[in-house]
Formats: sequence, C-alpha cells, structure tokens
Amino acid sequence: MRKTLFHLLAPLFTLLLLTSLACAVGGDDDFQVTVAALGDLVVATATARADDEVDPADLLATAEASATEVVQTLESEAATRAAIPTPTPIPPPPTPVPLPTDSGEIEDPAVTAIKAELVSLGIPDSGRLGWLHEPVTVAAEGAGQFAGVNDFGGPVTENFVIASDIVWEAASGSSGCGFMLRTSSAAADSSQYLLLATRQGNGQIQMLPRLVGAIVPEQAVVLEVNPPDAGFSLEDGGRNRLLVVANGPSLFVFSNGVPLGEITPATPLGPGGVAFIALSDGGPTSCQFENSWLWLQDPE
Repeated sequence: MRKTLFHLLAPLFTLLLLTSLACAVGGDDDFQVTVAALGDLVVATATARADDEVDPADLLATAEASATEVVQTLESEAATRAAIPTPTPIPPPPTPVPLPTDSGEIEDPAVTAIKAELVSLGIPDSGRLGWLHEPVTVAAEGAGQFAGVNDFGGPVTENFVIASDIVWEAASGSSGCGFMLRTSSAAADSSQYLLLATRQGNGQIQMLPRLVGAIVPEQAVVLEVNPPDAGFSLEDGGRNRLLVVANGPSLFVFSNGVPLGEITPATPLGPGGVAFIALSDGGPTSCQFENSWLWLQDPE
C-alpha cells in the first residue's frame, strides 16, 4: 500500500514542480507546451511502473531529478532567446518624389526642353506635344522630284510649331531640304506648301505653293538667310536648324534660332498634314532630319 501511494504521489509532485518552473520561466508558448508534454510522460511512466518492485522514494527522487534537469534546460534556452534582441527592420530607401508641374503632373524632360526652346525664341509655350520623330533620311533624285516622310500620319491643327536639325548633301544650289506643310491629302493632286532651305545666294528659305498637284512659281516667297543668320552652313554635311511657326494663314521662319521673317501665302490652306521633304533639281539630294518635333499650340 505504501509503495502504491508513492507511485501515485510521485507524478503529482513532478507535475507541481513542472508547473512551478514553467511559471517562473514566463509565458513562452513553446515552453508551456513542452512542460505539458513532459507532465504526460511522467504520469505515463509512473503508471506503467505501478506494479514494479521499485522503492517509492527512489522513484520520486528520480522523477524529480529528471524533471528538474529538463526544465532547467528549457529555462536556459528561454533565457537565451529572450536575450537575443529582435532585429530592427531596415526601412526601405525613400521613394524619389518627382517635381510636379503647376498642374500637378510630371513633365517629360523632352517637353521641358521644347518649351525652353520656344521661350528662348519668344514663342508662347502653351499647348502640347504632337510628336517626337526619330532621325530619318529623305532622298530624292531627278529634276523637280521630291520625296517626303512622316511616321505620324493625319492632319494637325491650324496652329503649330515644327522644328528639326537638317544635315544635307545637295547636288545643286536649287535643291533643298525642309518641310511639307498643310497637306490636304496623300493624293497626287493634293495641295500643300513646300518650305525648303536651299544653297542659293548665301542661303535661302523658299516657300513654294503646290496647288492641286502643281507648283505655282509666281506665288513663291523667298527669305534670305545670310544675313541675318551668319552661321548658316552651305557645305555638304553641314547642319542647320529650321523652325517654323504656323499661325493661322501665316508662317514665321527661324534659321538656327535667328528669326528670318513672316510668310503669308497668297493661297490660304487650312489644317493639314506635315512631313519632312527633299527636293532635287537634278542630281541626288539627301536630307537627314534629327532632333525633330511637332508642337500643337493652343488656339488664341
């Protein structure tokens, strides 16, 4: 009877010891679960040995020692975990904040550069970007032959600004490179203005109206380039920047940032397409267009 009583009291004592140590360690969930499991193990072991011929005092001492050793180990591990500081999260790098325009929108650098060029020439920068054109080469050969290129089809508004750097290889002084403006259609009998930089004189900008498929020479308008633009390049491989402001019926021309004057064609044409063109007066003529853009102006 005495042995049986010890067999029953031993696990109860061990459970009390485990519970006491668990409270001392703290509220670690993993630790509490482990203590509970050990308690079950001690009870099961004691029950299985209830009929063994083992001295009750020895059984109790053994259970106490085993439980104490395990709990001390768990207590030490818990203390070690508590001593390890929780790493402070490294904050992510700050997100760059673009500078907004007055409207709150982020402005494209190309648009900013175009506006700066417009303002430097005294042209209002109100409006919007029509397109930025990739560099393109236009070539023509044969007397009176011309070729045009524009990767962006369709008519444009009545008021706009078009600009491009032009690098040329021209066969003769009357051959030229420039823009086709206010094109009514792609048909052979369409109407448009041909605005060309040529080598004639010390450099000229010629506006040749092409009406219903035929150039009308008596309505041509010529602006002398040099002077006022002393930097105008006449050589093969030379580079000149041509900029035209189309405002209603008028065309205002700049050469290398120098204002040359206003052209008012005798035959007004409405809104239409634009293109880069090369005009040959016989031999091969090559015109390379770079840094090209179209700006659509707001109506006044």
